[in-house]
Amino acid sequence: MLLFLKEGKFYKAADTFALASIWAPGDARPLAGQAFALFAAGEYMSSAFYLSQAIVLNAEVASQKVNLPGLIGDRDVYENRLMEMTTWQERSSSGELAFLMAFVYHHDGKAGKAGDLILTAADQIPNDKAIQILRAVIFPDAAVK
Repeated sequence: MLLFLKEGKFYKAADTFALASIWAPGDARPLAGQAFALFAAGEYMSSAFYLSQAIVLNAEVASQKVNLPGLIGDRDVYENRLMEMTTWQERSSSGELAFLMAFVYHHDGKAGKAGDLILTAADQIPNDKAIQILRAVIFPDAAVK
């Protein structure tokens, strides 16, 4: 599955992770893998959906370190996806895209951007459990509301 990502076969990787999630429905890893593959393919809303499902299934997905550029195998593809996703989020004001971007930026060490985006996501979709979990990871010292 990871080999497909590194080879740039993002949809094949996503399909493989989807199949794995059928065989292991209680395991968040295939859902997270599917989210990462769809991010690499430029399918941001689908990526956000599967990432959300993975985090709700296992909150540790939000805090476990992920090297997305390493998984994708190409920093340029990764950077292009970030620029494209930023454009879509700015045009649509999508809370889902802000959530996904917050996750990506958090794991890329860009705490300021991650913090701004998770607050945007929380404003757009205030009762979303995955957003609340990721917000607690990004702001660990913040008081819980």
